[in-house]
Amino acid sequence: MGENQLVVDTDVLIAYINRRAYRAYLENPHNRIYYSAITKKELLSKRGLKDSERRAILTLLRRFRLIRIDQGP
Repeated sequence: MGENQLVVDTDVLIAYINRRAYRAYLENPHNRIYYSAITKKELLSKRGLKDSERRAILTLLRRFRLIRIDQGP
């Protein structure tokens, strides 16, 4: 079976963090998950974010691949 490539938005990752929504997609080893630099910034800029929450977000994002804003086709 081939690999699927999926780009996820901030809302998808927030739903996963809060209630493990989209597990079938995000935890599937056949899916390569991408997120944008904007999504990373949005997740980490939440007002009142605890240090432990920040570390948890960064740990989660390490499982996926970052798409830089300046990255062209």
